[in-house]
Amino acid sequence: MSPAEGGDVRCPFCAEWIKGEAILCRFCGATRTGGQWRAPGSAAGPAPRLARRTSFTIRSAGLFFLLSAFFEVLSLRCGVTLFGVGAGPVVSLGYHLLYLGLFLAMGIGLWSARWWTIRVVFAGTVVFTLDKAVYLFDRDALAAQIQATLGGNGQLLDLVDLDALLNLATLLTAVVVACWWGFLLYLRARRSYFEATPAPRTRPEDRG
Repeated sequence: MSPAEGGDVRCPFCAEWIKGEAILCRFCGATRTGGQWRAPGSAAGPAPRLARRTSFTIRSAGLFFLLSAFFEVLSLRCGVTLFGVGAGPVVSLGYHLLYLGLFLAMGIGLWSARWWTIRVVFAGTVVFTLDKAVYLFDRDALAAQIQATLGGNGQLLDLVDLDALLNLATLLTAVVVACWWGFLLYLRARRSYFEATPAPRTRPEDRG
């Protein structure tokens, strides 16, 4: 009698035969809760309400990044200011393509809960932090960025206190950078959400 006829089933992660009523795979450590198998080493699943909130938050963030990627497409021909100096067309295009790739990868990963999502978000957070760090420490570069944003319209700058505007811009930049890192820590705390869809594995019967 084959294992299947005896009520045994294959573990969805290591493909070894285990008892049909088993809640733990003795070969790889995968666990089953409420009929759902979870990857080896992942913690027990959160309560249903928390799981729904987590899914809503993460997928909403994914949509936000996909929308950001769309706006990057619209901005491919726009110039950028790096370190307080206007970049050339080639550098500007590379800048937009870099963010386009990061936003697409993060959006897709967050929406579909890919196992590599946290790594991509970490890379995006590092890139964004390095990109904005100059404005936290170089007020001249920040002033140049503000002037570039206003299109060199000096009349608008005459209506406001430049120092106050620079302080506000620095504070907002620091808050946005902190939000990126906070979101990364949130994903790290919810990593079991992504571990539920592990990297594909080749099963023994597929090898030949």
